[in-house]
Amino acid sequence: MEKQENSSELNQIHMITSMIAEARKSFSKTSIYFLIWGIVMAVAGLVEFWLTQEQYASPFIAWPVAGAIGGIWAGVVGRKQGMQQTHFTLYDRAIMAIWSSYTVTLVLIIIASVLQKQNPGLWIMFLTGLPTLASGLLIKFRPLIYGGIVFWVAGLIALFIPSNYLPLTFAISLFFGYIIPGLMLKRAEENGSL
Repeated sequence: MEKQENSSELNQIHMITSMIAEARKSFSKTSIYFLIWGIVMAVAGLVEFWLTQEQYASPFIAWPVAGAIGGIWAGVVGRKQGMQQTHFTLYDRAIMAIWSSYTVTLVLIIIASVLQKQNPGLWIMFLTGLPTLASGLLIKFRPLIYGGIVFWVAGLIALFIPSNYLPLTFAISLFFGYIIPGLMLKRAEENGSL
């Protein structure tokens, strides 16, 4: 009887371990999205910072342009990946729910901030920390966990710096919060170590 219980427990542990491994493998395919959005939006932050320093009339123009470029690029990649993926795990659905909720909240924050004539960057940094950290926790991938924390710390720093440095702070947070973890995730995917 005791031997049978141990065998059952071992089977459960094996099943949980294999589910985590499958989730990590599935998630590794999303490294491209961290890289796309990290690069595109970091460049937008740098462009807005530069345009602000040059006293350009509408330095915020970098953001809708970057959003369109990132959206098209991510859409093409997503469509290609969607055609290759035949089934979605519970983990895949959880990640989609987290990032879909993030996207809706992001759009609402941007709209509300624009209507209030406020820069949404501070709130976006705080918000972006949540799904980034949650994704890292789900797959036990520390670079993403740290990436989420980077966004929160950058948001706190942004509270105490002149507002014209907000785009630069955001660009730096994207570099350390998305680009570096995205590259590490991609490398782990290619090495099969995820």
